[in-house]
Amino acid sequence: MEQASPPAGSARNRKVVLRDYISRAPREDDMALVDGGAVPLRVPEGAAGPAVLVKNLYLSCDPYMRGRMRDFHGSYIPPFKPGSVSESGGFHSSGVRCR
Repeated sequence: MEQASPPAGSARNRKVVLRDYISRAPREDDMALVDGGAVPLRVPEGAAGPAVLVKNLYLSCDPYMRGRMRDFHGSYIPPFKPGSVSESGGFHSSGVRCR
């Protein structure tokens, strides 16, 4: 099913989420790409200082993330919560200065 284009002045936001905790090496099907709806292409109200909009091109799935994909709470960093957006590094395109 094709999704409708977002309204002018906004972009479609897609999120990578962990489907469920794992107990082995991660696989692509452990993650889901979900629609996050349209987001406005503007600086959020109350943002301090100069702001830049960027577009993510790639997301990294690093070996350290395996520990955060398990249901283990005895670490200095908490596990990812299934169904929530996973924190990760990425590569983005040049931004457009907004303010």
